[in-house]
Amino acid sequence: MPAINSLARGGQSLSLLGLGPVVTELSQEAKAERESAESRSKDFDEREKQLQTVIATTGPATPIGMFGSGGSAGDALKELQDERAKTAASQESHMGSFLLSFMWLVYAVPLLALALIGLSWTGRTLRTASLAAGISGVVAFGLLWNLTSLGTIGDGMSMLTLGFGAWIILLTSIALGLSGLGKIHNPLATA
Repeated sequence: MPAINSLARGGQSLSLLGLGPVVTELSQEAKAERESAESRSKDFDEREKQLQTVIATTGPATPIGMFGSGGSAGDALKELQDERAKTAASQESHMGSFLLSFMWLVYAVPLLALALIGLSWTGRTLRTASLAAGISGVVAFGLLWNLTSLGTIGDGMSMLTLGFGAWIILLTSIALGLSGLGKIHNPLATA
């Protein structure tokens, strides 16, 4: 079942097992963005240090620039701090790219489904396995949701959307979690 629909790949639908290339691509983009942000931060630090030195030695009204035509050091420092704040506000949270390293948890969903089938076949109790499968599925849905939020370009156009397989995972995971908690009856448990 398609977990993700990819506009970047010609509208191709990707199952849980086909997410590897997309995750790798997004991880590389996130790494490049982090390196760029670190470089900009170092540049801001160096420029601020230079302006602080000028202000400390000659005062905030000291003209800067070519032949003193660039305004005062105090104004330049305020502009630099405003520019730094705008840059920090425009950067995406690094939490989303951090969660990409946990995408392997998505593969627990089919494994736990197989374990549930095996346990129900043998007639063993399913309460703990149902709860684990439910929690795993909800976590997997959250990771897929995060993946789609990272797959945006330009003006927020989404390159990745959730497929109907992801929604089925969420709904069955909620049902399995409720079954594991004893809130609803598990039809697999009756043998």
